[in-house]
Amino acid sequence: MALFLIRHPPIEVESGVCYGRSEVEPIAESEWPNRIELGRLPALDAIVSSPSRRCSVVARWLSRRHGHEPRFDPSWRELDFGAWEGRRWSNIPREESDHWLADYWNRSPPGGESYRVLSMRVLDAFERLVSGTVAVVTHNGPIKAVIAHCTKQPRERLPDVLVPPGAIVCVERSGDTWEVRSWSP
Repeated sequence: MALFLIRHPPIEVESGVCYGRSEVEPIAESEWPNRIELGRLPALDAIVSSPSRRCSVVARWLSRRHGHEPRFDPSWRELDFGAWEGRRWSNIPREESDHWLADYWNRSPPGGESYRVLSMRVLDAFERLVSGTVAVVTHNGPIKAVIAHCTKQPRERLPDVLVPPGAIVCVERSGDTWEVRSWSP
């Protein structure tokens, strides 16, 4: 099985704004060829997507190209930043963000979720995927959770990598294990 984890294209949000579950607009589809290499994907057997608009527009584009209706699964949504959603990071009280950053695995922003909760829901969805060649259109946090799982990183720590908008990460099953095979920023 080959799984292509696709981060949504860049979005139309001011730099420095906290967004996770917030609905934000992706850049125009006419800009995608410069930012996301969807044409490099092989034939797909299934398309799964976060229901967020910035992901669903890509899933629908893939659907037109590959002939499969996308399945929208909320398990692939980004981290819920709760009360911080839509706020500038610089306006979030430092004691709140420092408290969260000290143990983001177990702590959550006010009214949001922890990375432990995000990882549990994403890995549950990951395990439910069908066999074959599957594309999942999602976000930075869920992709990092899958990378951590596949590379056997400690559960309490997501990889210190930024998965840029438009990146495609391929993971493949080799026997009983998963391996990160390629990465296209």
